[in-house]
Amino acid sequence: MSYVDLNPIRAKMAKTPESSEYTSIQQRINQDRGIKEIPVHLIKLFSNPNQGHPNSIAFSLTDYCQLVDTLGRAILQGKRGFIEPSETPILHRLNIDCDGFLELMNKKDDLSQLTAIASTVALTHYIERIERKFIKGLTLNQRIFT
Repeated sequence: MSYVDLNPIRAKMAKTPESSEYTSIQQRINQDRGIKEIPVHLIKLFSNPNQGHPNSIAFSLTDYCQLVDTLGRAILQGKRGFIEPSETPILHRLNIDCDGFLELMNKKDDLSQLTAIASTVALTHYIERIERKFIKGLTLNQRIFT
């Protein structure tokens, strides 16, 4: 998956994974931000192997973004493009506080009570889209997303 998601970067058609048009990583990031739904043909990512469907991958979106970002920074012979070393890490570009996210994942509390995990802007769009006035976890999300 990462090889295909990095094709626009390697071809110098995009500078970052999230700006790569028509890639699964862009679709996953947009869905996580509440912008678009993941198309049916994409395999879903789950951080907990017991949480997902038999056809899902036990790998969180955060881990996958970091993997693609790290691989994209490698300068490969025969490839024109790469993610510039001066580019900030992808989690910072997506405004995700790594420490807050790790704290959330290590909590002993029942995380199933959370409706969604996303930035305040994405949650606002999500609330509007599902036509509700409130969802659980807004305060927690504000701590995670700067």
